[in-house]
Amino acid sequence: MRGSMAGEQDPAQDASLHQLLALGERGLAAVEELLAVLRAQDREMIALLEHARRLEALVWTDPQTGLLNRRGLAAAMRREEARARRYHAEVAVALVEATGLATAGMQHGPDAAGMLVRTVAAAVQDSARGSDIAARIAPAVFAAVLPGANADGARMYLSRATAAAQYLQAPDGAFLPIILRTAVATREEAGSLESALEQATRRLARGAPLPERRTATRPPVRDQEQEAGLNTDR
Repeated sequence: MRGSMAGEQDPAQDASLHQLLALGERGLAAVEELLAVLRAQDREMIALLEHARRLEALVWTDPQTGLLNRRGLAAAMRREEARARRYHAEVAVALVEATGLATAGMQHGPDAAGMLVRTVAAAVQDSARGSDIAARIAPAVFAAVLPGANADGARMYLSRATAAAQYLQAPDGAFLPIILRTAVATREEAGSLESALEQATRRLARGAPLPERRTATRPPVRDQEQEAGLNTDR
């Protein structure tokens, strides 16, 4: 009698066990739901941060070239000015102006002007050192702030940049000679980086008259042979 009674399940205990199991299942479901909400919030937060980074990039950079815009350049120049004052360092400003944007667009298709801008921007950026600051400050004007460089160093930089942007193949197949104006000023002669930029801008405006733009179906033969690594002096 006692054995049979001991082997029987207490209905009250059985009901309590079922209640505990049900509560546990509901608790797990609630935890899973909470985790899903937190994961969704994390995704939303990541998306918001990415959107904020994109907006910040639009504030400081030129979307067409990826270089700093004028506002971004001004902020970078303030930091560089403080560094130059602290360490009494030389800094030069070099300007590059691409000419003929409107003509390129009218004569060789609407994409030609954009290709010209991007080609010169790439030359300005690729010719810079890691410490240099490159920016697009007007539709056809690019600036490079060159820490540690004097006027001669800035001219060497401009030689590299102009050599890297000599011709552009337009969408219609024509090869356009890229004609650039350049100017240099230094912080030492102007008194500050901001004044050096203004001085270089004035010098750029007083630049030599532009040569007549010509259109070719291909780059000069000598340039092609040099690019192929051939010796043309025979």
